[in-house]
Amino acid sequence: MSHSGYHPDHAYHLYVIEADDRLGLYIHLRKHNIYGQIHYIPTHLMPYYRSFGWKEGDLPNAEAYYKHCISLPMYPTLTDDEQDFVIETINSYYNG
Repeated sequence: MSHSGYHPDHAYHLYVIEADDRLGLYIHLRKHNIYGQIHYIPTHLMPYYRSFGWKEGDLPNAEAYYKHCISLPMYPTLTDDEQDFVIETINSYYNG
């Protein structure tokens, strides 16, 4: 059985985008009561793995991604109007 917009292989847990100026976008979103989050530091930079000698610079692609990613609000009761507000707010950050 197929449901419109439903994908059984997707958890709909996070909606992550990349931003050149993650901190700037994060602050802009918060000013508009939109609470983005930063998730999942690269595994090799966690204290446990650092204890084995991993260090910043060892996995530059993972580190570069982490420095630019931000998770946008995503939850079952998020309305279309709220989604539009998030989109408009992000656009206002980039378009002035």
